[in-house]
Amino acid sequence: LAALEPAQVAEAAANAPVRTTEVRLALARVKIELGAADEAGALLDELDAERPGDWRVGWYRAVGLLARGRTAEAEPLFDRMYGLLPGEA
Repeated sequence: LAALEPAQVAEAAANAPVRTTEVRLALARVKIELGAADEAGALLDELDAERPGDWRVGWYRAVGLLARGRTAEAEPLFDRMYGLLPGEA
């Protein structure tokens, strides 16, 4: 999937026979890349309800904010994610 254009990844993820967490995270990522922040946010809300505490959901929320130029809101989310991943801080 990495070699595909974002729209192709979105289509592949949306049509995946099994919608795993990873497939939905990939779909959220490409929605962010395509400027569909509301759709990405809805996917992330679903994942957050199903997998509370999954750091990847917070990471993609921060990426979405950053992509929209909302750096002041993204920064504390990124800081929190770095705190959750001790080897990354």
